[in-house]
Amino acid sequence: MIELDEQRLEIRKTGKNVTEHVTQNINRMIEDTFLVWEEKHEKLEERVKNQENRIYFLEKQTWKRNMKEIRPRPMIVTFSTLGIKIKILKRKGELKDSQYYLKEDYSNYVLEKRKELQ
Repeated sequence: MIELDEQRLEIRKTGKNVTEHVTQNINRMIEDTFLVWEEKHEKLEERVKNQENRIYFLEKQTWKRNMKEIRPRPMIVTFSTLGIKIKILKRKGELKDSQYYLKEDYSNYVLEKRKELQ
């Protein structure tokens, strides 16, 4: 009887040990998989960031090339206070019959972000 009890206890202990080892192995495998995915994700994020920088640089280059053309170019004006800007924008209707016009100048990037936020 005593031997049977000892064997049962030993079987239970080995069962617990096997369960713990299997659990640890599964957790280790899951962690390894997530680490690989995380590395891939970071690489993709870096790649996307580099692509955005390249696109921005290329757009900037094309803008600079367009500057060489002989045609009227827009003027960008900044004001010291917001009040002056508002006054001028309110009176822009007086320029209807002239060759001049006023509008706020935002980059395509800012316009896209504004659309996303609305």
